[in-house]
Amino acid sequence: MSINEILKLPVADRLQIAEQIWASLKPEKISITKAQRDELESRIVLDMEGKMRWFSVSEVKARLDNRG
Repeated sequence: MSINEILKLPVADRLQIAEQIWASLKPEKISITKAQRDELESRIVLDMEGKMRWFSVSEVKARLDNRG
């Protein structure tokens, strides 16, 4: 199945495919650079210190809708 065929599927079907792909990924087999690892670790520290700002999906959508 091509990506164009997938994009024509109903949202529920595309979500199911995305979930299956995501579940198939093995974190231990995904390589990242030292810079990426350092960035992730710094973000974890910020979150643990309560300095990370989180947004809900609806907040992100609203911000994106108000860009233009």
